[in-house]
Amino acid sequence: MHLIFFHSLILLSISTTANAEKRLYKEVQIPAYPYVSYSEGAAYAPASVDISELSFISKFALNCAGDSNNNPECSLADVNLTLSLLFFHEPDDCASRLNGCDWVPLGLGSHGKPSNPAHATANDENYYYCCTEEAIMEGVCEREDIYKPMFNENFEKNHGVHIDVLVDIKDKIPTRVNGEQANIVLPSTGYYVFAMMNCNEYLAGLVASGTVVWESENGYLPGPMVGLLGLFFALLFVHLIILITWTKAMHDNFQFLIKIQYCIMLVLTLSFFESLFKLADYEYWNHNGLRSFFLKFLGLLFGVGKRASSRSLILMVSMGWGIAKHSIGKNYYFVVLLGVAYCMVSGTHDIMSNLEPSEFSLNDDHYQDTASWFNFLSSSLDVGFYIWIFDSLKNTIGSLRKNEQTIKLGLYKNLKVLLYGAAVFSTIWSIVLTSDKWVSPIFNWRVKWMEQAGFQLLYLTIIMVIGYMFWPNERSSQFAYQFQVNMEAGGGGGDGDGDENGGARGLEEGEIQLGMKIDSDSSSSDEESNKAKTPHLNKNALKNFNKKNPRIQNECMERKIDSDARSDKSDGSTGSEGSMRHRNLL
Repeated sequence: MHLIFFHSLILLSISTTANAEKRLYKEVQIPAYPYVSYSEGAAYAPASVDISELSFISKFALNCAGDSNNNPECSLADVNLTLSLLFFHEPDDCASRLNGCDWVPLGLGSHGKPSNPAHATANDENYYYCCTEEAIMEGVCEREDIYKPMFNENFEKNHGVHIDVLVDIKDKIPTRVNGEQANIVLPSTGYYVFAMMNCNEYLAGLVASGTVVWESENGYLPGPMVGLLGLFFALLFVHLIILITWTKAMHDNFQFLIKIQYCIMLVLTLSFFESLFKLADYEYWNHNGLRSFFLKFLGLLFGVGKRASSRSLILMVSMGWGIAKHSIGKNYYFVVLLGVAYCMVSGTHDIMSNLEPSEFSLNDDHYQDTASWFNFLSSSLDVGFYIWIFDSLKNTIGSLRKNEQTIKLGLYKNLKVLLYGAAVFSTIWSIVLTSDKWVSPIFNWRVKWMEQAGFQLLYLTIIMVIGYMFWPNERSSQFAYQFQVNMEAGGGGGDGDGDENGGARGLEEGEIQLGMKIDSDSSSSDEESNKAKTPHLNKNALKNFNKKNPRIQNECMERKIDSDARSDKSDGSTGSEGSMRHRNLL
């Protein structure tokens, strides 16, 4: 139980977001130094970044257009403001660090120097990216380099690219980067920084608008998400094979099907369409640079449906529905209600957390608070599912043990091992993801896709194991609706323990023992021992069992014994011994 609560708390801290590699800049503010506007991206070489559609205009021109005579703040002289655009390579682990990496070792900026080298000062820990008045006083740069970015020898080693853009602060026409400078080639695979620096700390800031296109060898899909193409292609292929095989098995054994097998079919179908639409979403993104909201929404919708239906299925199976019980009564409606609530809450959170900035303002505090509340509610419903599942599983196993239903007990023991193993894996994986995000990087951008792969493979494993346990065959309905009655000693009937791991797939012997008894007369002669034994129903056992289980009294399947077999046994003179009809009930 403590494991469940710990797992739920970890889930609250995990969220996923993604940005398209055709990055839209909608009036992005570029303030004056010491602030720096930058973005990061991963690319597989050969790669390039196209900034030809990105334009810049000064905030002075926007605020003072047509008002330069009446507003004292709009009386600046004509001057060009130099905007520095920088591209340089970062180590892979910088992508996972909370505060990124120090840029000075990468070739940009310089650490402060003490005025008296013999005595350490607080300025020893300062670093400067632009040559400012303070940097000149510290002896970091020269006067002729004022209001320019500072570089060291590592900048070129990290494939650094520097472009200066002159922007007239009074010009109301946006300035663009033209020519060959607008297409930056990234020579090696890796993680890169795109920084926009306005080093003049006394002039107004700038506003950037337009599109920056990052294109890798594989296409437009962000580098950390390239692995998702292979992941969902593999999941789609596996789900297709399982779905076809399961459908054929249901078709071949249609008259023996039970309700659980239809529910498993539903979960498999939802899982298949989730993989299909997510693969289509990423393929569209990779070829066009922007995501399709329709494909993204369908992928999220089927994913939420899969999670809600699988939780409800496991809960009802844990209650014994269809195997240990004919019905779960009013609990059925509560399970459906919980599943619908989870679907709505978790779906709302997924949609809100996966919206692009252009579709909604992700910086809005009210929006973020609302998304956090839906995350909390979704995790709370998860806790409710977990507690109810394990509590129901405990009660079902106890009931089967009490009624000496050893074959079904073995099946539910296997289910218990599966669910506890899934809970342990889910908890460990959640700890890994939380540590990677908030403590120390574990996954670099090249294997970032594995964060989604962990839970996807967990769902696939669970549904495959449960599908194997309840595989459709000609004994499915017998296993579901017959109840095991202990055999009396003698006649090879055994004690009725059967194979605890047999489940719904191996009941050649166990299925005939359910509600049946075979007597043998130990005092009979050798000649009589070679004759077929007459089977008869253990009426006392069935009567006692039906008293304890009146609900399933009418559902116990009975076998009609051929009257001709009885006459053959009683006469013995009609025909030779070799023509006698033998019936092996075991």
